[in-house]
Amino acid sequence: MRSVLQVPAENCEPLRFFRYGAGESFGPHHDAAGQVFDLDTPGGPRVWTMFVFLAAPKEGGDFRFPLLNISVPPKPGRAILWPHLMDSDLMTVEERTQHEGTPVVEGVKMGVNLHAHRNNLRTLVLGGCRETLPAGERRVSHTFHYESSPNASPLHDVIGLLASGAVPKLIEAGADIEQRNGEGSTPLTLAAGHGLVEAVRMLLKAGADIDRADGSGATPLMHASYQGHSKAVQALIDAGASLSSRASMTALHLASKHGQLEVMQLLLASGAEVDAATARGTTPLQLAARQGELDACMLLLEAGATVDLADGSGLTALHSAAGEGHADVVRFLLDEGGATINAADQRGRTAVRIAQQNGHREVAKLLAARNAGHLLLYVAVAAVLMGAGGVRVCRRGKRKPD
Repeated sequence: MRSVLQVPAENCEPLRFFRYGAGESFGPHHDAAGQVFDLDTPGGPRVWTMFVFLAAPKEGGDFRFPLLNISVPPKPGRAILWPHLMDSDLMTVEERTQHEGTPVVEGVKMGVNLHAHRNNLRTLVLGGCRETLPAGERRVSHTFHYESSPNASPLHDVIGLLASGAVPKLIEAGADIEQRNGEGSTPLTLAAGHGLVEAVRMLLKAGADIDRADGSGATPLMHASYQGHSKAVQALIDAGASLSSRASMTALHLASKHGQLEVMQLLLASGAEVDAATARGTTPLQLAARQGELDACMLLLEAGATVDLADGSGLTALHSAAGEGHADVVRFLLDEGGATINAADQRGRTAVRIAQQNGHREVAKLLAARNAGHLLLYVAVAAVLMGAGGVRVCRRGKRKPD
């Protein structure tokens, strides 16, 4: 989208994604309305917006410019580009580009838009910077689509808007690098979660607590692992981040659950415990199997994960995969992992029973067929033993040694 607009990333607001269901719409408005800026305000006004349809409903959901009498029906991949200001005066709003979205009648409409500003927005305006600020004023007055978390500092905000360039300036100005926002996140936690490697390094150099957890108990390493930011993960590991956690899950649990293979490799190579268990006894392999992350399961077993470990409810990785209908993972755990097909949970349910209860018929058939193969093998072995005189069966079905 930026290549079409031919503007640098620093001039753009973060992407905004939209979803409209049946009966939903948005009313007439202008994207430049409400902006307050002076001629010397860094970032300047919005000058362009680009909207791209990602999914089209069966009916309705047109994008309209009522003052121009233009209506654009939704179609995946179709883009709309319009200006907000007059060519002759970049401080005067082009009123005719007011727009609206008609109600979706049936189906779902999805799209994404990008607002571009005249000047550098991210590292200046979002950081609260200006050539000269009136006494007591921390930031310029500017309208942009970003909701700052309660108790967030300017340092939180510039990181949340991916404006790494403003981080060193705010640190130099004495920003509190350990301040928590409304979710209990420090600036380092946000930087790690967004994969802002340079910001992570700058905050660590300034003395940020590398293992300080947020309100949910997640550390910066856990946030980076969950999002798959391998470079940020490596930077945190190199700086001595703990691979374990006081929270229920570890970074490896989160990376495995979401199939972040490169991050998993980094964590395992750095000594992460492959069979680490949560408070409920859940292992990374069980989470990967439950989510259908086949490659993650392969990687964990290669690293020595124990395939038949059960959680507090007696559920193994095979139970987890069967319960969610992941046939490819079930096959792998049986064929390559050597999972015990008849292992039962604390309620006495085997994998085939769990698959049946959850309506996964194909997986249930697969497991039943494999189980039948095991029974045939048992019968064949028993027949050999009987033929050798090692076992005889009485009429009541009780086996007795000869």
